[in-house]
Amino acid sequence: MVAEQFGGFEMEQDVTVPSGHLPVMPGADASSKVPGLPAPAPASARAAEPPITAAGVPCVD
Repeated sequence: MVAEQFGGFEMEQDVTVPSGHLPVMPGADASSKVPGLPAPAPASARAAEPPITAAGVPCVD
């Protein structure tokens, strides 16, 4: 019955959610389906970081 009120969205049941509770996690496309919902903030540009490697770490036996 709740799924009907969220028409147009994909719904997924989670058995770990207690009875009487409804977590709502809108996806990136939600603003195009829900009038008045603000558009998501653009992803921030991150500076390129060097990859994590084991270089220089001694091996432990």
